[in-house]
Amino acid sequence: MKGLTSILFCLGIFLGSAQGLVHHKTIDLPKNADNIEVDQFGNIYAVLGTEIRKLDPKGKFLSSFADPSYGAIDQVDVLNALNPMIYYADFNQLRILDNRLNESQSLSMLNLGFNDPKLVAYSDQNRFWVYDQSADRLFQYSLTEQRIVNASPIISQLPLDKPQVNALISGFNYSIIYIEHQGFISFDALGAKREIIYDKDTIHSFDFDNRRWISLNNKGLLKLYPIDNSKRVQKFICPLDGVKKIILKDLSLYFWLEDKLYLYRFD
Repeated sequence: MKGLTSILFCLGIFLGSAQGLVHHKTIDLPKNADNIEVDQFGNIYAVLGTEIRKLDPKGKFLSSFADPSYGAIDQVDVLNALNPMIYYADFNQLRILDNRLNESQSLSMLNLGFNDPKLVAYSDQNRFWVYDQSADRLFQYSLTEQRIVNASPIISQLPLDKPQVNALISGFNYSIIYIEHQGFISFDALGAKREIIYDKDTIHSFDFDNRRWISLNNKGLLKLYPIDNSKRVQKFICPLDGVKKIILKDLSLYFWLEDKLYLYRFD
């Protein structure tokens, strides 16, 4: 089966699409990283326990930040590359950094009015989304206005079977949550529900770049979805085994495997 997969990929045969992926480069990463993110400039952010390191597009070290008093870093969002955001879930602490990873703001989510914040993600205009588990909805908080400015419908009231939100990713105009073994829900910039994409696959990783989003299931199948649902979903074989995470950036798709980051380009 692995040999057949490789042949299909090398020939550029996609399931329902003529588009292909071409390997561009391989980047060395720090060993034993807990998480990897990439910003729109190709800079890489590696989380190693309590520390986050910023690397240039070739993997060269640029800067780092750590605050061991808050333990391991749970989430990183680099949608705003000038002000990366990190979240310490156990302490409900949000940190906004500058582009050299110096601390710019330290925020207590409880003081901002969130009772049980589980997930955070940047949006537009100095705002970020929060999935509050007790309220079971998304809230958009404005750092400029220092208040909640928008909210989604209650997630459990949407047509899904006892949905539990497992992941949240946001762009400038849309945000997406993942419900394990049920699918994805997209929301517009104000938090109104746009659509539900039902998908019962076991999703290994997914990402979103504001124009389209992509998922990788446990069988090695990649699905590329346009945010405009009038267009066709593209399905193709993942070119690598053992992928820990996929990261979508416009025409580039990164595959993280242990201490390597493989950059592919859509042709």
